[in-house]
Amino acid sequence: MMQHNEYVLKNMFGSFFLATVMSSLILQLGGLTDSIVVSHLVSPDALSIVRIWQPVASCMFIIIGMMSAGARFLSARGIGAQNYDQVNRVFNNHLYYVIASALLVIVLILPFLDIVAGLITDDQRLLPMLRPYIHADMFAIFVAAVFGVPLSYVITNGSPRLITRRIIISQILNVGFDILLCGVFDMGMAGASLATGISNLLAFTSLLGYLRKNSKIFRLRHPAKICSIKQYRECFSIGLPILISALFMPAMSFTMNSLVVNKLGADGMYIFTIYFQINAICMLALSGSNTAISNIGGILLGEEDFDSFRMLTRRIFHLLTVVMLTVSLLILLFPDLLARIFGADDALIDECRTPFRLLSMAFLPNAFSETLSVLYFVQGHHKLCRWIEIVTNLGTIGIIALMALYTPQLLWHILPITSWLLLLVILGMAYVAHRKNSLYSWPTLQNTVPSNPAVTFSIPYTNEGVATFLGKIRPFIEACELPDGMAVDIALEELLYEIVETHEPQNSKTDETFDVRIIDKEKEFTAVVKSKGPLRNPIYKYSDEEVADIDENNLRRAILSRLCKNLNHKYMNGINCIYLNYQRNKV
Repeated sequence: MMQHNEYVLKNMFGSFFLATVMSSLILQLGGLTDSIVVSHLVSPDALSIVRIWQPVASCMFIIIGMMSAGARFLSARGIGAQNYDQVNRVFNNHLYYVIASALLVIVLILPFLDIVAGLITDDQRLLPMLRPYIHADMFAIFVAAVFGVPLSYVITNGSPRLITRRIIISQILNVGFDILLCGVFDMGMAGASLATGISNLLAFTSLLGYLRKNSKIFRLRHPAKICSIKQYRECFSIGLPILISALFMPAMSFTMNSLVVNKLGADGMYIFTIYFQINAICMLALSGSNTAISNIGGILLGEEDFDSFRMLTRRIFHLLTVVMLTVSLLILLFPDLLARIFGADDALIDECRTPFRLLSMAFLPNAFSETLSVLYFVQGHHKLCRWIEIVTNLGTIGIIALMALYTPQLLWHILPITSWLLLLVILGMAYVAHRKNSLYSWPTLQNTVPSNPAVTFSIPYTNEGVATFLGKIRPFIEACELPDGMAVDIALEELLYEIVETHEPQNSKTDETFDVRIIDKEKEFTAVVKSKGPLRNPIYKYSDEEVADIDENNLRRAILSRLCKNLNHKYMNGINCIYLNYQRNKV
């Protein structure tokens, strides 16, 4: 039996994960570089200006991005199901909402920006720089919000490397405009904010060719014809768990910071800050894996490829376990070195040793809790996700409040205990959902019974492998009783031999395979073929007048395009995906 293996999925996930982590790293390095440049050109207080304004800007983005999570969920499912009209509809509704909400928020807050600046700080050294900065930042916020919408769909559509390239261009332009606006024209903090907005706007132009090429998703349609209250309601309802989490985040951060500062002083805040610095490193892996669940996982679920989705989640949990345990073990063994790296003296090193070791035990449960929440969300368990966010966030704030009143000295002991406790709460809530519907496996809540008959094979790049597969799959195709059964059989044969003959083997790889998944739905029969490699479209569509001019190199592809009228090719995350769709006759 030709077992389904992880070769294609491994390469798809690796390509996506690497691009996502690289994007995050470049953003962090770019932000660091930008901070250094602006600090030298404007004032060392520039960093303080950005930091004290950040909570207000984050609240604006929460309002502007209220439907983003739901829109991304629907778009990933739509791409997997090849329902590009739905994806385009979601994209247009999403874009118009962001434009309208961004303009509304900016118009409402603009007359009161000086008052807002006074509420943020009354420091006479910071206030004169803060006012022009936040006025100019309205432009940067609008650009980031509006032009950020297509970026999320580019990632979901399987091209995260394009986003990495755009980020590199943006960061280089940002430094250049910082020097021009802050150094040459002496525009101060307003120049720094304008530099960010202009660089993001210009960097976006690098994606225009891709957007035009993928017009099925990115074609703009008139708001009066496309915008729908039903669509907005659906996106808001789906994305509510993410919104709840975003709303609780400032309250939790404020409560935690207040406890540490008021009860443990400057040394306690130093320890807490270093913890979050290390946590930011772990977040690179966590962000990459969770984005992969949302995008690759969402597409796999749209394709109804539950086997590959299980492989993806297993791979992600294995990765997170290795990363988090490694980080925890290093901190557990070398807490003094960590403190010394961040400039602690001998007395402070002694103070940090025990807290660092205790806090290192929180990384793994925090990563698992976050990933399980995303996993449940992507699979459509949105009601459960809402309750998880409410219970865990309120529980955390409640524990912090009680600790502040009664046992502030035990903070470093309680935090890891709380992390493990919250993970147990999430697992317990998932178990309740499993007991209500035994079709959901615990603890991942993945559906164990497919909605449609399907088979998946991994085939070696050999003629013998293709011949063996065709021999095994023909009984399944015959059992489906398709009106075009003969055409399906021949089309698969022509396509698979085309893939084998055009494959460029890697010398170091001896176990290369490509995947074929066949699914029999009520109204449609679909074969999905996925192969690793450079962009290669096997579809050759021609007119009747071109029949006599088809050369032998295109003959097989020409035959294929006549055997399947609904034939699609998509290149995602380094994988060529070919979809052969056959409509069933209505009974």
